[in-house]
Amino acid sequence: MEDKIKTIEQELQSIKDRNQRVEADKAWETSMTRILAIACVTYIVASLVLYLIGIPKPLLGALIPAIGYYLSVQSLPMLKRRWIRNFLRSRGSRSSYSCDYSMTSMHEEQKPKVGIGVMVMKDGKVLLGKRNGSHGAGEYAWPGGHLEYMESFEACAKREVMEETGMEIRNVTFMRLMNLKEYAPKHYVDVGLVAHWQSGEPRVMEPDRIEGWDWYDLDNLPQPLFSAIPSYLEAHRTGRNFWDA
Repeated sequence: MEDKIKTIEQELQSIKDRNQRVEADKAWETSMTRILAIACVTYIVASLVLYLIGIPKPLLGALIPAIGYYLSVQSLPMLKRRWIRNFLRSRGSRSSYSCDYSMTSMHEEQKPKVGIGVMVMKDGKVLLGKRNGSHGAGEYAWPGGHLEYMESFEACAKREVMEETGMEIRNVTFMRLMNLKEYAPKHYVDVGLVAHWQSGEPRVMEPDRIEGWDWYDLDNLPQPLFSAIPSYLEAHRTGRNFWDA
């Protein structure tokens, strides 16, 4: 029985790893980094070709294919939706792709997600970083992130802290639960955890999300704080563990 459970766990982990790779590949294909990199390579190659064949002002002329590529990438999603909508209509389908696409995006945005926050403590101080994220930018928050499929709270906490700071933590325990809606239309079930530092020094592992990490006394925290942080502090002081909207 234990062998079967272990096999199932390995298979689930394999599926999880594969899904992460697929998501990463998709994110890369549509990322601005990839688009700009290809546009730059296009510009360089076009400049060399124009120079070698003796075209005047090759650097200026090379802007045309580079800009053309960038504009085509930005317009293709719209053309794709229109083409699929017309294709479905030609087949007699009553569904509207553009409507379905918009509704799907809206529904995805309206579905609550599970977020994990980790109040890491060391020598009476807590770790905070200034966010660069899509919500709460410029505010100070603990390490944290999304709970992944089939992941335990503790495993998520350790993974997120390692991915964001390069540190290891121990003694991960529950602190409080919050219905977080302050950053609408984003909606999170925010699971607050507390843990003790184990090893490593905090480093900025994801500069697109965090400007920097530092240790702060609980009575001298930087401002402004991420909206979920005060509930952690109250839970730490009073033992309260439930915040609903």
